[in-house]
Amino acid sequence: MKRLRNSLGIAAGKATGRTMKILGRTSTALPGYVAERIGNEPLKHYLHNRKYAKTILVTGTNGKTTTTMLIASVLRAAGYEVVNNGSGSNLTRGVLTALLNDAREGDKSTLLLEVDEASMPAVCAATKPDIIVVSNIFRDQLDRYGEVDTTRKLLEKALDLAPEAELVLCADDPHVVRLGSGEGRSVTYFGLNAPGLKALSHDHAGDVPVSPITGSPLTYTHRYFGHVGKYQAEDGSFKRPSPDASVEIITNEQSAQIVTLKLRGVEHPVVIRSGLIGTYNTYNLAAALAVGMSCGLDMSLIVEALQQKNTAFGRQETVYFQGQRCQFLLIKNPTGFNQVIQSFFQKQATAPVLIVINDNFADGKDVSWLWDAALEDLSTTGRIVVSGSRAYDMALRLEYAGKDCEVIEDPMEALREITAESVDEVFILPTYTALLDLRKQLSLKLEHSV
Repeated sequence: MKRLRNSLGIAAGKATGRTMKILGRTSTALPGYVAERIGNEPLKHYLHNRKYAKTILVTGTNGKTTTTMLIASVLRAAGYEVVNNGSGSNLTRGVLTALLNDAREGDKSTLLLEVDEASMPAVCAATKPDIIVVSNIFRDQLDRYGEVDTTRKLLEKALDLAPEAELVLCADDPHVVRLGSGEGRSVTYFGLNAPGLKALSHDHAGDVPVSPITGSPLTYTHRYFGHVGKYQAEDGSFKRPSPDASVEIITNEQSAQIVTLKLRGVEHPVVIRSGLIGTYNTYNLAAALAVGMSCGLDMSLIVEALQQKNTAFGRQETVYFQGQRCQFLLIKNPTGFNQVIQSFFQKQATAPVLIVINDNFADGKDVSWLWDAALEDLSTTGRIVVSGSRAYDMALRLEYAGKDCEVIEDPMEALREITAESVDEVFILPTYTALLDLRKQLSLKLEHSV
């Protein structure tokens, strides 16, 4: 009966996908949702006996979508077909939908999935991954996850279900490093060595853990943001591991970021010139590089693929509206917000800023995270306009930070208002559903995107 229900669920999911395609609609989660409503474990059932050259899962609080996109570029450059949920729909229903929409498999196909932290146990059990990438663990959607320890325990459970998987972990996040402590685990670490980079003065979004061995407090010799940086326990029982793939030099230009690498502890004459700006994207590049190394790919091929100027939707995505250049910078938790401030608004900027805050399920119903964002460090002489269903919460937070702003509740009206001025660029900082809504409405009026 269980097998029959799963088969019926898969058939219904495929039929839903075909119907949506006929209607000209994109299906990122509904086919998988239908399959899950009918079946018991349709994802596991569907993947039974399906073979891929490699299966790679990417998870963590921030950076999943961009890191997955970068890894996909590297794999395609190596000649692999990539089956993945490029839409960013990363719950089990989104993963299953991607698989139902793309039936490719075999020795030249790689299954590459971005996975929500809470969905990792189910996806690990179904996919039996070869490589698992964990970018970072921060507070995110407290109404769904609770505190950081809850998220880490979910990932520990997932990793226990995939004991043979190689782990690609961020050496600079002590919560993530704890995941690699299991006996016999194969681990590749990535990280930064950037002494000139410092956290924002009001960045209090990190959750500094203690040594998992003795409970001794951790101290930092350098902190890049949140609890990410160089650390060790006061009693010496736990410390940052030496990264296998390390970014040694970061040079910022107006429209590009140049990074120089050290690989396996040896200086390497590799320079990546990327259009992805910011410390967080440096980590995404390092993670993709580490995955390429783990797959045994040629270094020159990896570097060339990482230099392509691709952005995931809403992550430094640029469009033109009413003749104005608009750049989307997704914000969804305090660490992500702080990274946007650190990368684009730490020094005196002149561009106007539109901040759109929603509190739908996909955003997180609890918007108290706004009080952990370092708004005091936001610096711009341009207008600040706030919008969305929780516009007044954002306005109140900005008032306490000493920043003047205007409230225009309707996001499209706010966008029309802020782009009516003659400026070089407008920054749009939306939460997830606000981003989706704006992009949907802009699609009818989109003049150009790059």
